[in-house]
Amino acid sequence: MRETDWTKVLGWPGYRVYRHEINEEAKTLKLWVRRKRGNRKLVCSGCGRKLSEVYDTYERENYLAGMIPMHSRFGTRIPMRASDTSDTRCRQYKKGGGKKKMKTKSYEIFCAVLALAFAMPAVAGTKSKGFDVPADVLYESAVRTAAQNYKLTTSDSAHQRFAFRTGASATSWGLEVQAAVQAVSASSSKLVVDIQNSDSRQVFSWGAGGRMADKFFKDVEATLAGWRPVDYSFSLVKPTETSSLVFEDEHLKIAFTVSRKAIGFSLTNKTDSPVKIDWNQLSYVDVDGKSHKVFHKGVAYKDREGSFPPSIVPPTATFEDLVLPSDYSQWSDVGGGFYTFDLLPQAANAGSYVGKIFSVFMPVEVNSAVKNYLFSFKITQAEVKEQKKS
Repeated sequence: MRETDWTKVLGWPGYRVYRHEINEEAKTLKLWVRRKRGNRKLVCSGCGRKLSEVYDTYERENYLAGMIPMHSRFGTRIPMRASDTSDTRCRQYKKGGGKKKMKTKSYEIFCAVLALAFAMPAVAGTKSKGFDVPADVLYESAVRTAAQNYKLTTSDSAHQRFAFRTGASATSWGLEVQAAVQAVSASSSKLVVDIQNSDSRQVFSWGAGGRMADKFFKDVEATLAGWRPVDYSFSLVKPTETSSLVFEDEHLKIAFTVSRKAIGFSLTNKTDSPVKIDWNQLSYVDVDGKSHKVFHKGVAYKDREGSFPPSIVPPTATFEDLVLPSDYSQWSDVGGGFYTFDLLPQAANAGSYVGKIFSVFMPVEVNSAVKNYLFSFKITQAEVKEQKKS
């Protein structure tokens, strides 16, 4: 910090700080203060006369207990000790040998700010910002931003929390940031950051925490610049054409739901025998015609490339599950967990996917015979929405 900044903090009318010294080990701050320009007439501390020429000076200490008022934007006060360290004498007073002492208007003041127990926390507290994106999208973008611009210390994708540390700056020795993403709705979320000093010996950060939080929010917005929420509409085109995404024959009835990251289904066994779904044969075919191995609900991410036992649906029972492409889920060193990519792009060019087809190949064993079902879905609409300003 510059001396002008300390002058504002001290807030003594007519005086300015011309030197400062910080003792980190002792946790003290020393300020040397003199009168501002335009207020230079000296007064003899002995007789009180104004003088233009100083005959001699001597130092004396007079400790004052009080409070240094902080600049209004800090909103607090700090304990201090001040000592009057200089007396100025005129020639007449010296010759007269007078003993009267008067406090001079021309002196230097030594201030020791005791910041052990009463130091003002150098924090911005808790700040938050809303984003018009789902929580998982915001978490991934925020963690990547923290890893690129700062030092990522921890991340927990399961609870969507992470922490990072900033480097030292002109106004701070570094900040510790705890961040969390909170879902507001299916399409919106909130990023919350709590900022503290990384070094407990620091007394002030001069708004560094607040500035860092605002910058971090802007950086996250920049990372999300290419992301757009898209509302897709689908129709079932195979084995039969229908806009309800429901298929039914003499063996089963199955209803599908398509989300951003998975295809859900509810299968009802209409027969008097068990129905078996072989997950090792089931596959997902993307819009480019590429086949993908899948895993389903209840399978750990780390086991997604393995072999799975079949699912048995008893007679007349209903079974619900999800179809997730195995290679769409990858471990994220940045996020500290598995990240699942979207089945379809959430971007401004989503309209170009209208008319394209993706499928689920599902072999089902009914009455000891395997029946191969190919369920194909057509993208009928892709409505791109602009992100709302929060």
